[in-house]
Amino acid sequence: MASQYEETNTTRNIDANVSFPAAYDEKDDMDSLRAKLQQKKKPIYAGLAFLAVVVIGVTVGVTANSGQASAGSSWSQNSTSGWSTPTPTPTSAPSQSSSNSGEALAYSAVDFDWTDASNWEYSSGATVSSDMVTSSGITLNPDNSAEPIRTKDGWSGEKVVYIEWERTSTSDTNIWMLNTKLGDQFAKGNGWPYWGELDLFEMFTQDAADNPSYDYSGFGGFTSASSYGQLTMHMGPATEDGSPCFCPASPSKSSWYQNTQPMTSGCTAQFSNDESNSIAAVWGSDGTGQYIQLIQNPTITKGGKLNGADTYDVATGSGGVTSKIYNNAQLFWGVDATDSCATAGGHDATSGFPFFESFRIILEEQKKSDSSASFTVKNVQIFTPN
Repeated sequence: MASQYEETNTTRNIDANVSFPAAYDEKDDMDSLRAKLQQKKKPIYAGLAFLAVVVIGVTVGVTANSGQASAGSSWSQNSTSGWSTPTPTPTSAPSQSSSNSGEALAYSAVDFDWTDASNWEYSSGATVSSDMVTSSGITLNPDNSAEPIRTKDGWSGEKVVYIEWERTSTSDTNIWMLNTKLGDQFAKGNGWPYWGELDLFEMFTQDAADNPSYDYSGFGGFTSASSYGQLTMHMGPATEDGSPCFCPASPSKSSWYQNTQPMTSGCTAQFSNDESNSIAAVWGSDGTGQYIQLIQNPTITKGGKLNGADTYDVATGSGGVTSKIYNNAQLFWGVDATDSCATAGGHDATSGFPFFESFRIILEEQKKSDSSASFTVKNVQIFTPN
């Protein structure tokens, strides 16, 4: 339920080299904030909780010949060198192409029928109607989204989760993932955020309407809450009021990874809120560690079959591409591994905890009183590496 969520704050759209003003911000009053957290259950983005710049290696996957990022190969460059990734470009539809060679590609499709209502449930465990989940899509609106719906199953380890959707101009879309161990996802003391939450594309237009005094404008050119959706990773010690640990950030945007869009901190990013949109979330590992990387409006290439399953490749398309967000001996998913949040939050340099555990997809239209607000999921695919 919307009233059960915790209050969410996003990055502010300010000029480079300008620090945040000293005006009161409820994030500075942690006693007050914790009291609110006991009443609500909406995850917070508050990167400003750590006003320290953490210089880490930032890696973007690059295809050797074309210069496009892909899930298969990568190069590394230190974040202090001032490089920047391309600014997200709105597009009317995600890119998808077909391989003509019939050769087996990097990933195989998992057998998951997202159009079967029996594969979904409400967050309370209630049945999802077959009128809501159809072969033409899953439409979330205020009438049927009083609580989120979620997949009954989850997927662990290295994989790609690809989701494609369309939205109305008034939608407050929320597409996220939770550890399947969080069965009662809004219960007090349920272990959140210790078991992990991954917000793939969360909007804040309802938050902006509810809290007009707070600046919900986004990073870079995202000038309003309706212009972007946000990636946020939540993890950390399990506490009674569910206080998450936050990614390191600086009060000056010029220090946020040299303004390399779409990253806005060590484990957050913002993507354009296109009318037709898609996200591929890639779980992988390389010589640096385990990582998660998001690709907006990717190019999905279909190849031949392998062991009876269709094969695919995933590469950049027309949208933003995040840095690889690492877990290793130095980092706990973008947070310094020596920080108390990491040491008490289950940091494991080799297992990828918590995000390499089984996570399920969750969908919600966050506007509850605007009948014009809705979004429709048009495709869900899960790929695993061959």
